[in-house]
Amino acid sequence: DELSKEIVLQCKDSNKPYFAEIEARYIKKVIDNKNIDFDAIVYVPASSANVKRRGYDHMKEIAKILSEKTGKPIAENLDRNKENVDQTEVRENERLNNVLKSFRACGDLYEKRVLLIDDVVTTGATLIACEKALAEIEPKEIIPVTFVAARPKR
Repeated sequence: DELSKEIVLQCKDSNKPYFAEIEARYIKKVIDNKNIDFDAIVYVPASSANVKRRGYDHMKEIAKILSEKTGKPIAENLDRNKENVDQTEVRENERLNNVLKSFRACGDLYEKRVLLIDDVVTTGATLIACEKALAEIEPKEIIPVTFVAARPKR
């Protein structure tokens, strides 16, 4: 809906990271309502170009707040290993190829239940790419949760 879209845009691109609180509260509500059990929070990292432009990684801000609310640690186990075209600029059928090898997992999440968070899911391509990368370090389970679902560009 329009309100959710505005919250995401304000958090990402209007230098208002305090909107991360709204997104974190919603994700916490989903966790509670679905009785999701997890050991650590992994967030989809922003590209280095976006972090430089914004001055912060909006998903890291959301993860920090969510960590405070749940008492679960943030696992810094996912990195971007290449820059790609912004997903909003890519057609639906090209999105997975755009991000497939954009992420790299490192460290130890062996047998951990990981909550993978992102702000928006459209086609699921970014989450799929992150799950594939995380699978390399063998977590027990990867549970994706997003703030909002959006319709893809056609």
